[in-house]
Amino acid sequence: MRRYLIGALTIAFMVFVLGVAQVSAQLTTADVVGTVTDSSGGVVADAKLSIENLGTHISRTTQSDVSGNYVFDLLEPGSYALTVQVSGFLTSKVSLLLEAGQRARADVQLRVGETSQTVEVREEIRLCRQKVPVSATS
Repeated sequence: MRRYLIGALTIAFMVFVLGVAQVSAQLTTADVVGTVTDSSGGVVADAKLSIENLGTHISRTTQSDVSGNYVFDLLEPGSYALTVQVSGFLTSKVSLLLEAGQRARADVQLRVGETSQTVEVREEIRLCRQKVPVSATS
C-alpha cells in the first residue's frame, strides 16, 4: 500500500511539474524586427523608428543600427502603427496586427523626399516568421 501511495504521489508531482513548465512556455508578447533600406537596397543606419499600440496609445522608439536592422520586442498583441523617419527620405508608416508569440518581420524601403511628406503602407502581419517587404510608395 505504501509503495502504491509513493508511486501515485510521484506521478502526480511529475504531472504538476510538466504542467507548470508548459504554462510558462506559452508566449504572451510579440516582436517586430526588420531592416530599413533605401530605394536602391542600401541599408539606412540611424533611422528613427517608433511603434504605437493603437489600442493603448503606448509608443516606443528605437534607431536602426549600422546594418539598418531594428527590433521592437515584448510588445502586447494588438494593432500597431510603425513610423520610420530619416532626414532626406519620405516618412513611412506601416500598420501591423500582432498576435501573441509572433515574431513579425517588417522591412521598410524608404524613398528619397522630404520628411514632411508621409507614405502610409497598410499591411496586416499575422504569421510568425513572415517576411513582409514594405515599400514606400506614393
